[in-house]
Amino acid sequence: MNIDFVLDTVCIWSYIGLRRLKKAVQSFPRDEFTLGVRPYFITPPDDFAPYSLRVRLGPAERTRGLKEKLLPYLRETGIFVAFDKLPDVKSSAPSHILVQTGFAQNKGVETLEAIFATYFTQACDIGQVSVLLQIAESLNLNIDAFQSELEKHYAGARPFPAWRKEGIRGVPSLIFGKKFLITGAQSVKSLTRLIQTAKIYFNETEGEL
Repeated sequence: MNIDFVLDTVCIWSYIGLRRLKKAVQSFPRDEFTLGVRPYFITPPDDFAPYSLRVRLGPAERTRGLKEKLLPYLRETGIFVAFDKLPDVKSSAPSHILVQTGFAQNKGVETLEAIFATYFTQACDIGQVSVLLQIAESLNLNIDAFQSELEKHYAGARPFPAWRKEGIRGVPSLIFGKKFLITGAQSVKSLTRLIQTAKIYFNETEGEL
């Protein structure tokens, strides 16, 4: 089953959503899942200015403001957040390029986990290329491929209005098999139920062909 994960690397709910999705998928050991990651900027890059939503709070301040609400979810998923040390990231676009590089080299989930941990746990600015290069090196990624992509305009970026046409209004959002969309860091139980529903649906439709 194909799963599209729409996220931002500076969104704590996306990190929680990833951990929950990984756990939900473990309930289906005999099934094959293909995960694809699609970028969504909660703080749009400078070249997105015409499409910006006039975000008032940076990602670090947003996360700190949610601290009390987040604590039980962080304990559940085993995530530690250095709330008081989080830097504000001017643009998460370079980190999304590293994510795509990781997926292209069959290390997508590991790359995504490393980027999340580098920002939220180690409190490093993942908008800085030097920080991302350290992550790439630690994962034995092809650094030349990553640097080559950095030299190009970020072609994977999409303005917010384009997402709205697909029914996506926030992150994280998950699309199962190009058919079922769910938004928010859903519980493991909810994700497991949705995967099971999607499996039944796809089995039935395949049987009709």
